[in-house]
Amino acid sequence: MAASKTIDFNKLTHSENRALHKAMNYLIDSTISNVEKISTITEYKNEVNTNFFFTEKEYKNIKIENISGLLP
Repeated sequence: MAASKTIDFNKLTHSENRALHKAMNYLIDSTISNVEKISTITEYKNEVNTNFFFTEKEYKNIKIENISGLLP
């Protein structure tokens, strides 16, 4: 089982927050393949130079439930 990660939304920069929401939108889009999702998450992680996103290995083990509550 993958370890869970906690994101402190109060400490995110504007760029991190935008990247996180872009990533979440990709995660809930069933028309996008998992390979493309992993690539996109990695892109945004690099874009904002932060470590709060999941790694590719962790992403493959994530079960997404009620993620819509995180979206604006």
